[in-house]
Amino acid sequence: MQGAGPLQPHAFAGGAPWQVNEELANKVAELTVLRNRMQQMERENTRLENELVQAKGTQAGASQKSTAKQADLERATEQVQYLRQDLLSSEDERKRLKLTLQQQEQELDALRRKQDARPTPPAPKVVPEAAPRMPSQLRDARPANMSTMSSEREGSSPYGTPEEKVEQGKSQILLQEFARWETLSEEPREAWYQLRAAVASFPGQAVVAAAAAARVARAAQGAGRRQAARVVRMWLGLFPSHAREIANGGEGIFDALGQLLHTAIQPEKPKRDHGEILALLLAFWEAASKLKGSELMALRSLLSTAGGDLYTLLSEEPTSESLHLECLRLLEALMACPELFGMAHQAESKENVLLAAADLLVIPSVEGDERDTLERQRCRVASLKLFSRCCATASLDFVLQLRAEEGMDTVLQSLVLLCHHDLLCLLMYGNPWRSAALTESRQQRLQAVERSLFLLASFAWQISPFRDGLDVSKDDNERSFARLALQFGRTQVLLPSIVDMVCQNECEDFEPFRSSVSALRLLIEEPEIPAKAEGSAPSQAPGGMLAKKTVVVT
Repeated sequence: MQGAGPLQPHAFAGGAPWQVNEELANKVAELTVLRNRMQQMERENTRLENELVQAKGTQAGASQKSTAKQADLERATEQVQYLRQDLLSSEDERKRLKLTLQQQEQELDALRRKQDARPTPPAPKVVPEAAPRMPSQLRDARPANMSTMSSEREGSSPYGTPEEKVEQGKSQILLQEFARWETLSEEPREAWYQLRAAVASFPGQAVVAAAAAARVARAAQGAGRRQAARVVRMWLGLFPSHAREIANGGEGIFDALGQLLHTAIQPEKPKRDHGEILALLLAFWEAASKLKGSELMALRSLLSTAGGDLYTLLSEEPTSESLHLECLRLLEALMACPELFGMAHQAESKENVLLAAADLLVIPSVEGDERDTLERQRCRVASLKLFSRCCATASLDFVLQLRAEEGMDTVLQSLVLLCHHDLLCLLMYGNPWRSAALTESRQQRLQAVERSLFLLASFAWQISPFRDGLDVSKDDNERSFARLALQFGRTQVLLPSIVDMVCQNECEDFEPFRSSVSALRLLIEEPEIPAKAEGSAPSQAPGGMLAKKTVVVT
């Protein structure tokens, strides 16, 4: 008897063995399909997680791109608005020129009809037999209308002299700008009648036009403020003599522009219109460039009403879109007036534009990871030009000892630090011609060093104890050098280094600096003052050189 086979589980259920094997194979296949699907779902889940991480990483870049696109859209919208205004003005100008042409054609036809209506002189009778000499009476006779015709030819043109035509053309250009301003204004039409009449009579009636323009400018809103600044700038550019008339007339067009500038640079505004602020600054600079001396007091609203606003602009970080250069150029023109310099110098710390300009001379800190950008270098050169202008207006010592509060560097000390820093940078440039940015940076640093050394040399000649010669007592000499040490403070030790870097370098770009460095030697080299003895010759330092003396301030 053969042994029984292995016991099958499904045998008790009454199923055949081949059916059991088939069902088992089906279950194995289902498990394989489910396992493959689960692995595919895991791979899909991993892919989605990676895409989510990438989307989160690119969200910041997308927001910046959207912001840039929104800014471009706003600029394009603004340009379309101005182009629409230009189109309307061009259409008005075409209609005006067409009407003028029709009037000129009518006048020409009238002149022709008038000339045709005049009686023609009788023709002289010709005797065919002989040609006798013309009597003197007939030879000297002239038609009755000949004198009238010659006087008309010699007289002025019915449209005026060439100079009058130029003035009329300027007035027409200015009227077009006023028409654009009128389209952006909400003032009633009656307010523009007096202004148009005054502009049409230019070059006269400047004060009347300024008074009317001031009333309209005070109520300007939105794009009207920018157009108001554009009109004033073109007005003073076309008629430069009107700037003095307006300044002497005491009218408030400049005060109105100062109020508009104050409104445009309010710190609480979430977003400033840099185009509007730039237009107002350019209008003020156009006026300042046309005024001289005490006439600049007409622009005092810039330091009284908008003084803190200019300080706000100068206190911002210099960038390619900032308005530091325009502000500094405007202040340079204003500081030609001693009264305006006094207002700026005596202002509070948070409204003192000279202190804000002095802050631009500070070298960026390495610890703060700040970069000395090209915009910062341009601002430093513009600030140095401003202080050069101030030194020409007021006392040199009065300008260079300016500082915000006790314990901070003065303008004089900032000049020494800036000059030493830029000289070191110039010596490390190598071949800047390989990069356009380095070439421009080198030029900016050369200008900064040149202006800094010029101011330091002027200061040295003014306060040096040896400006009148070496006949100085030893006590006076020591007191003078102690005073110099107090004024230069911690920057005194950099003066010998500045002199050595300029004198020991053979670069051609350093040639203009050597004349200023010769004056700086008076601040760092002290001749030995011999005791005055009868019949004794003055002694020199060892080796015939000037003896150096370092004054330590505690």
